[in-house]
Amino acid sequence: MLQVRLMGTQEEINKAIKQFEQNYHIEHQSKEYTRSANPKYERKKDTRVYLSMHPKK
Repeated sequence: MLQVRLMGTQEEINKAIKQFEQNYHIEHQSKEYTRSANPKYERKKDTRVYLSMHPKK
């Protein structure tokens, strides 16, 4: 099983997930995280998503 963290704009993340779905079965997709407790990133516009997946057979 693979666990992947994606970070980028919502459009970039959706595009990456569609590409992963061609070769992998996505078992779990986390909610989208847009906030961080780290003040260095408080104005950042990126979104984070975590995926758990395994290759299609």
